[in-house]
Amino acid sequence: MAVADIYDAMTSDRVYKKEIAIYPRGCQVLLSTNEIGIVIDSNRSMPLRPVVNIITDRNRVPLKVPKKVELELHPDIVVTQIFY
Repeated sequence: MAVADIYDAMTSDRVYKKEIAIYPRGCQVLLSTNEIGIVIDSNRSMPLRPVVNIITDRNRVPLKVPKKVELELHPDIVVTQIFY
């Protein structure tokens, strides 16, 4: 019975095994470029570098079409503030 319990614990989707994202999906962030974005995905290998849809330009003017940016590929851009 103990072996079955261990196997179940290792293969089940348990609450304590889930990762908690630093920047949860859907939260708005201010970038170092003064643009505002919405987090659309986290980055397991680099948790401080989420994937965001930029929704405003540097002057905070809304974009007609959001711009997807993977912060992992742009080391010069960082999240400076988060809006929950």
